[in-house]
Amino acid sequence: MKISREFFNAIDFEFKNGLIISLYQEWYQFFDVKKFNWCDINFIHVQFEHDRQCGDYEFTFTLLGLTIRIQIPHETEKSKEFYKEMKHSIDNWKKK
Repeated sequence: MKISREFFNAIDFEFKNGLIISLYQEWYQFFDVKKFNWCDINFIHVQFEHDRQCGDYEFTFTLLGLTIRIQIPHETEKSKEFYKEMKHSIDNWKKK
């Protein structure tokens, strides 16, 4: 398991099988107004996404500005092809 903290308001747990669980809070935007030009706090938010292009399922649940997001990998032929195209595009861009 890999634990990362890219932003001061979030922590990610990434497991070897590709499962990612993210915990973050939105209240920092409200208290640090000078740093941001917006304040977006969700009191209740539930979202489920089947991302066919990237090949994963994503579930997001927010209650009073505290969020848990779970990404479950689900590799498909379409997602494999998408990543091949992206790798090819990036390699071509690096050559320029």
